[in-house]
Amino acid sequence: MAILTIFLSLLINLRKDAESSAMAKKTFIILGIGDALFTLGLGGVWLMASTFRMDLIQIPVSYYSDFLTLLSFFALLSVSLAKAGVLPFHSWIPSMTRVSSPSLMALLPASIDKLVGIYLFTRIVTEIFTVSPTIRVLLMTLGIATILYGVVMAMLQYNASELLAYHTISQAGYMVLGISSGTVIGIAGGLFHMLNNTIYKTNLFLTVGSILKKGASNYLDLRNSGGLTRFMPIVFVTTLISAFSISGIQPFNGFVSKEMVYMGISSNILPFFAVLGSSFTLASFIKFTYGIFLKTPGKNHPYNKMYLTRYLPWNMLLPQLILAILCIIFGIWASNIPLKYLIFPSMSHLSTEGFTVPSFFKLSILKAGELIIGVLTGFYLCLPLSKKGFTLKKDTLDTYEYGKTFTLYLGRNFARLQNGSLPFYLQLVFLTLLILLLVFK
Repeated sequence: MAILTIFLSLLINLRKDAESSAMAKKTFIILGIGDALFTLGLGGVWLMASTFRMDLIQIPVSYYSDFLTLLSFFALLSVSLAKAGVLPFHSWIPSMTRVSSPSLMALLPASIDKLVGIYLFTRIVTEIFTVSPTIRVLLMTLGIATILYGVVMAMLQYNASELLAYHTISQAGYMVLGISSGTVIGIAGGLFHMLNNTIYKTNLFLTVGSILKKGASNYLDLRNSGGLTRFMPIVFVTTLISAFSISGIQPFNGFVSKEMVYMGISSNILPFFAVLGSSFTLASFIKFTYGIFLKTPGKNHPYNKMYLTRYLPWNMLLPQLILAILCIIFGIWASNIPLKYLIFPSMSHLSTEGFTVPSFFKLSILKAGELIIGVLTGFYLCLPLSKKGFTLKKDTLDTYEYGKTFTLYLGRNFARLQNGSLPFYLQLVFLTLLILLLVFK
C-alpha cells in the first residue's frame, strides 16, 4: 500500500507546478499516515495473536476492550477508511480532482484505491476482529454520515469532475454501511456495491474526459457548456446508464447492490437516511446530465465548430460502451454472474444459503418517495445553471487543513521553548518518558 501511495502522489504531481505539488503533498501525508498506522495495527495484531493468518485471528473488540486491542483496531480501520475516501479522511479525493486528468481519477480513487480500502475494511470487521454491536452501529453511522456529506457537497459543485469526486466519497458510505451491518446480505451488498461503483464511476470520469477531448467545458454553470447530445450520442447514452446505475434505478446494477445494503440493516432509521442520500444522488446527476448534454448554450457559443470537427476516437468510446453494458448485465443477471462468480467466492467463510436478489418489479413507498424527491430536487438544481455568480463550496470537513493549522500552531509554540538551557531540555525528556511509562505500563 505504501508503494501505491508513492505512485499516486507522483501521478498527481505530473504537471510539476505549485498547485499539483501541494495536492500531491496533501495526498501523500493523508495516505502516508494511514500506511504508518497500518504498520502499527499489524504490530498490535501480532502481539495479540502471534500470527498474520487472517483465518486464525478472531480478536474480540468492543467499547470495553483493552488499550492495545482498540489501538490496533482503529489503526487498521483508519488506513482502510483513508484509502476508500471515507470521512474524515476524504479530502484528498476532491483536492486531487483539481489537478489530475479524468483518466487518472477513473483509475485510482474511483477504482484501485476503493478496492484496496474496502477490501481491507471487510477483512478487519469480518475476520481479523469480532466487532461488538455497539461498534457496528458506530461504523454504520459513519457510513451514513459519509453518504449524506458526500452527496450534499456533490450537489453544490458546478465542476463535473469535483461533483464526481464527492460522489466517490458518498458511494463509499454505502459500502461501509453494508459491510458494517454484519449480515450476509449486507456484506454481500457492500462488496457488490464496491464492484458496481468501480464500473459506473469509471465510466462517468471517462465521460468528463470525452467532454474535454471534444473541446467543451466541464463547468455546468457556463453559457458555453451544454448542448452536447447531438454531437456525442454514444457518450450521452452511456452516461445516462451510469447515472441511472449510481442513482439506484431499476434494472441497473446500482439498484441491486443498494437494495441489498438496505435489506442487511436491522435498524429502521438508518435505511431512511441511506435512501435520502440516493435521492440526492439522482438529483445531482439530473443536474450533471442536463448541464453537459441538454442545457441550451448561450447565443455566442464558441465551441460549435470544435464539436463538429473533433471526433472521439474508437478507443475512447469502446471502454465506455463496455462499462455501460456491464451496468446492465450486472443488474439484470446479478445473481447469475457477479454475485455467483465474484462476490460469494470471496465470502467463503460465511453461509450464503437462502440468499435472494431484490426484485426489480417491487416498488415500495420508500422507493417511490426516493424517486419523487430525487426528480424534484434535480429539476430545482437545474434552474440556476444558466446564471452567473455561483461559487464552489469549500470542503468544511477538511481534516487535513485543520491538522495543518494545529501542527503549525504547535510548531510555533514549541519553537519558543528553544531557550538553549540544557536542564530545561532534560526536564522535557524525563517528562516525556514518564508519560510513556504511564501510558504503556
